[in-house]
Amino acid sequence: MGLTTRPPLFGLLLVGGYSKRMGRDKSALNHFGKPWVPHLFKLLTNVTGRAFISCRPDQKEASHLTNFPKIEDTVLSVGPLGGILSAFKQHPSVAWLTVACDMPFLNARALGYLVERRNPSLEATCFFNTQKGWSGPLCTIYEPSAFPLLERHFLDGKKCPRKILTTLRRQDLTPPTDTLLYNINTPEEFTMTQLGG
Repeated sequence: MGLTTRPPLFGLLLVGGYSKRMGRDKSALNHFGKPWVPHLFKLLTNVTGRAFISCRPDQKEASHLTNFPKIEDTVLSVGPLGGILSAFKQHPSVAWLTVACDMPFLNARALGYLVERRNPSLEATCFFNTQKGWSGPLCTIYEPSAFPLLERHFLDGKKCPRKILTTLRRQDLTPPTDTLLYNINTPEEFTMTQLGG
């Protein structure tokens, strides 16, 4: 696929998780003194031009999400994959830069690095988590060519984005920092990241 046919790139901030281990909605947390959803949404908009919040239908009226354009999950109970598929169902001809809302060390430099090195001739461009030894699926650009493959995995009963990403033709990038792909799931992890920030 040449540069002249490069699909547009939209941003998708995934906030639809149930945050069971955290005990409260992770998308409503502040990190380092600032509300994190507005911060990440601005970062996404700066590198894509158009971005959306991906949320469950019961979240759409939440006060901290009120002023953002949203794509409600139409594929439910399959975690982040449901949000990504729901976005592709609305806009199947664009590429999606998907970002999870629980990544406290994500920054403008990293997203710019990812977008600059995007390879639209493949199905995904992502960072390789050198600490865990796998490609990180929730700070990733999924090209339109990935949509039918993601859907096929879903129909086959697979819903783990990390495992699905291993099956895609992808560009793996080295993260600019070791902590970039770190995500928080528990109150203890949240406290540790804030103290280390």
